[in-house]
Amino acid sequence: MKKSTIVLCAAFLAIAAAPATAQQKMMNDMKDMPMGTMENNRMDKPAADQTIHSTRGKVTKVDGSSGMVTLAHEPVGTLNWPSMTMGFMVMDKALLEKLSVGKTVDFDFVQSGKGYAIT
Repeated sequence: MKKSTIVLCAAFLAIAAAPATAQQKMMNDMKDMPMGTMENNRMDKPAADQTIHSTRGKVTKVDGSSGMVTLAHEPVGTLNWPSMTMGFMVMDKALLEKLSVGKTVDFDFVQSGKGYAIT
């Protein structure tokens, strides 16, 4: 009886730790991504010297009130990013009307403040 209790507790702890382990792996994968700083947190038109990044992604969420779209995107070679799902600001809010969940899009984006914005 005591042995089965120990095995059951060990199994429970292993299952409980799995989400934290997955989140830590994702954070480690993202550690080299430039995310900007709080003092540079504004949405402007891209500067002429900004790097424009391109990829393809599938729309998972459109939020017109915040001007954001969430995309499950393919790798981004210019940033050395793997495939992931993340939110992007949209510089031209009219683009949001053309997006719908499930739609696959090719898009360009730039760093804008502490995040990234679709141009």
